[in-house]
Amino acid sequence: MSELPPPPERGPENSRVGAAYPFTPPRNRNDLPPIGINAPGSILLRFAARLIDVFVIGIPLSALVFAKYTEQVGNEFKVNSPDWLIVLTVILPIAYEAIALTLYGRTLGKWACGLRVANYVSGDKLMTHQAAMRVLVPAVPASLSSLFAGTPSTILSLLAIGVYLSSLADPIYRGLHDKAAGTIVLRTR
Repeated sequence: MSELPPPPERGPENSRVGAAYPFTPPRNRNDLPPIGINAPGSILLRFAARLIDVFVIGIPLSALVFAKYTEQVGNEFKVNSPDWLIVLTVILPIAYEAIALTLYGRTLGKWACGLRVANYVSGDKLMTHQAAMRVLVPAVPASLSSLFAGTPSTILSLLAIGVYLSSLADPIYRGLHDKAAGTIVLRTR
C-alpha cells in the first residue's frame, strides 16, 4: 500500500496577501497572511460586525415591543409584552446567526465588515453543528442571565462577555466559542 505524499511546503507564494488557507490548521499569526484575504479577523472588525448584527435584530424587535406592547402611564412607559415575545427575543438572534453562518459563512454584520467564519481545520464553510455550537457557547449564559436577578445574572452576563473577550488572548483571535465549534474568523478582503 503506497503512502500519500506529504502536503506541499508553504513557500513565499503562500505568504502573500490573500494566500490560500494553510494545509494544516494555523497555530499562530505567521501561519496566516498578515493582511487581506484569509488574514485573521481583527478584534475591532469583529466587534463592529457584532454591533451591526445587534442592530439588525434589535431594532425590529424593539420597534415591535414599543409599537404594540408599550403604554404611557403618567410620565413613564410601561411594557406589557407577552411571554412569546420574550422567548422570541432569545431565540431570534440565535437562529439568525446560526442559519446565516451555516448558509453563507457570515452574518450581515460580518459581510459588511469583510469577515467570514470558516472551519478551522480546512478553511471551508461551516457545518450546521459548528455554527450552532459557535452561537450557543456565548448565548446560553447570556440567555440564562435574564432568568435571574442580582449576582447570578451579573455573573452569567460577564461569562457571556468573557467568551467574546477570550479572543484577545489567542494569537489568531480564536475565542472560546471558536475553539468549541472548531471555527476561525477570517477576512474576505
